Amino acid sequence: MCGPSISLDKLRISIATACVDVIGASWDEWFGLLQRYIAREGHCQVPAVHLEGTYRLGQWVGAQRKQRDRMPVERRQRLESLGFEWDPFADAWEEGFAALAQFKAREGHDRVPQQYLERALRSRSVG
Repeated sequence: MCGPSISLDKLRISIATACVDVIGASWDEWFGLLQRYIAREGHCQVPAVHLEGTYRLGQWVGAQRKQRDRMPVERRQRLESLGFEWDPFADAWEEGFAALAQFKAREGHDRVPQQYLERALRSRSVG
């Protein structure tokens, strides 16, 4: 075997998403789908498998994250104006850490019970 192992389904979906972006729906159409998703859901954390109609919006969002440093500045700014999260895992970690700090300040320790839920620090608007 040459090169890294990759699922043929993942490869096919990635190629299809790139082709639709280039040949079919324009970037602006995808951006509009993301705006519609945010208006409905209140955030832009689109699950990777999410379909917006027949469009693989979750795949497109993932592709935008991967292209961050290569995309035109204007596109990056437009996504950021929506509260786009370039690294949702890092953002979630920071939010969790802030919740732990809030818990410790209030309770005097950081031994959080396993099933405990801290009230959200910020409302999930677009982001």
